[in-house]
Amino acid sequence: QIISMIDQLHSEGYIYRDLKMNNIIIDKKLKCYLVDFGFVKHFDSDSAMTNTVCGTLHMKAPELFLLSQKRQNEYDGFKVDIYSIGVLMYEMYMGQPPFPYTTSNEDEYSQMILKGLNNETHFNQTFYGDIKNKEDCELIKDLIINWMKTNPEERITMKEMKEHKLFKGQFEKYKNMNEELMMSGEKQCKAIADYINFNGEFEEDYLISEEKKKMDDLFNQFF
Repeated sequence: QIISMIDQLHSEGYIYRDLKMNNIIIDKKLKCYLVDFGFVKHFDSDSAMTNTVCGTLHMKAPELFLLSQKRQNEYDGFKVDIYSIGVLMYEMYMGQPPFPYTTSNEDEYSQMILKGLNNETHFNQTFYGDIKNKEDCELIKDLIINWMKTNPEERITMKEMKEHKLFKGQFEKYKNMNEELMMSGEKQCKAIADYINFNGEFEEDYLISEEKKKMDDLFNQFF
């Protein structure tokens, strides 16, 4: 769903530039929404070259640090969003950012970003965890690496990521899987049940809120 939302924005000439956990909300049907469009920029052409440094520190692509250090003059906004998808997926899979905050100095921090991922540090035994399907782990690893290439020209494209082996040629099916599962009367998996139970109190307050319709109308303008 997250890939599809960014893909839709890109197809309409927009770059997002602030993809992170805080800017994604999930409704009761497990449908994802993007919020906070403060850094969004529109382009009338197929090119998305720009020179504004923005975004959250640990989500920034390497080229943004190069720009702030005056080592280059502009960057491709589409490729910056793709890098952030990789960071987000790493966080969701590992429960921590790929480059932890070991320093408050942005120049020092940027050195970790510019070095990029390495197998020993980022894909150790913790990455594989207790998952039995090691093949899927390797495919997830391959996708993250291709999302987070330090050279933006080597980064995977939207078309390539949707055709990646991880999705087994069924990207659209996977995209809608959570929502279809919630809509069906089938037995819910424990993770979904836990999600509903955890958010039940909040959801009840939201349902009776006068703001609900206003928020729904706002989201429907974008999705």
